[in-house]
Amino acid sequence: MITIGVIQVRYDSSRFRGKALFRIAGKTVIQHVYERACCCDMLDRVIVATDDNRIAKHAMAFGAECFISRKKHTCGTERVAEAVRRKKADVVVNIQGDEVLLRPEVIEAAVNSLLSTEDISCGTACHEIESFDEFENEDFVKVVLDKQGCALYFSRSPIPHFSSNRAFSAPLLGHIGVYAFRKDTLLRFARMKPGVLEQAESLEQLRLLESGMKIKVSLTKFKNCSLNRKHDVPCIEKLLAAERE
Repeated sequence: MITIGVIQVRYDSSRFRGKALFRIAGKTVIQHVYERACCCDMLDRVIVATDDNRIAKHAMAFGAECFISRKKHTCGTERVAEAVRRKKADVVVNIQGDEVLLRPEVIEAAVNSLLSTEDISCGTACHEIESFDEFENEDFVKVVLDKQGCALYFSRSPIPHFSSNRAFSAPLLGHIGVYAFRKDTLLRFARMKPGVLEQAESLEQLRLLESGMKIKVSLTKFKNCSLNRKHDVPCIEKLLAAERE
């Protein structure tokens, strides 16, 4: 089985323009993500897919394989599909370009979720949310699961909602932006039009749920801490420093 990891990244991020080239702890964001992805033994190949020549030039300078995509994609998964369309692969892992604290174990969890049963269209991962500040923060995507560990819904809003007059025991789960696809499913995704829920939430994984596909979500102990805005930088620097101790 051939498994390719594709780090999809663009320059014109709406919340933090140019963040892929922003330096944290001596390295750019994209270099952090690439080096961490390369530590995953499940990946036979890691590609940086971008629509920006500045990012591609920088990535190639530190040794990454790059693919220059067209600019007009509605989401990053479409960029990943374009990057692997003519490449030999069985499984493709979509890795967000701002996952500065990416762990190889999360990639493995996503792939294992995908391969757990034949009826799974996509594998991904989540972690327990530690505070209500995170739970209410729209930059932290939340997910609710069924009893088999498949996603019922993803949202930027706090889900599940609970009434103040009831005891609350459901887990609060934060989504980690790593998606494992079988290649044929990925290419099928890229041919589908965005659904109304995807457009409302600005969450591409909802395209799968709206079409009736199953997403298996693995619960991990690794917290998601993407670089969404500049004010996230101090937190990420602190966590990187803690890793080195």
